[in-house]
Amino acid sequence: MAYNDQQYSDGSIRENVTLASNLSATGDQPATTVYGGDYVFSVTAGAFNGASVQLQSAGPDGTTYQNLGSAKTANDTTGGTGIGLGSNAKVRITISGGTPTGLYASLSRLP
Repeated sequence: MAYNDQQYSDGSIRENVTLASNLSATGDQPATTVYGGDYVFSVTAGAFNGASVQLQSAGPDGTTYQNLGSAKTANDTTGGTGIGLGSNAKVRITISGGTPTGLYASLSRLP
């Protein structure tokens, strides 16, 4: 998982988190903590092979994960899905239903 953030002179923070890079696996992927705010969640794959990719965040107990929005079963063709996250949200993706090939998933914070 790659994490990149930058603070700009106007005080805004740009953040891009790679949740999957050329992945061919199923199950829960490693979680990461993000600043919080408005994000775009985007997924592409060479082939989904019946896979569903679900963005999740940790619930109030910090260990139970809750689904955010609908699972993705095909490549994003419109730039991704907007999602709001609370401060210091712990997020991950989980993959079920099939084993994708060449799966990429990212979460990018809007300025």
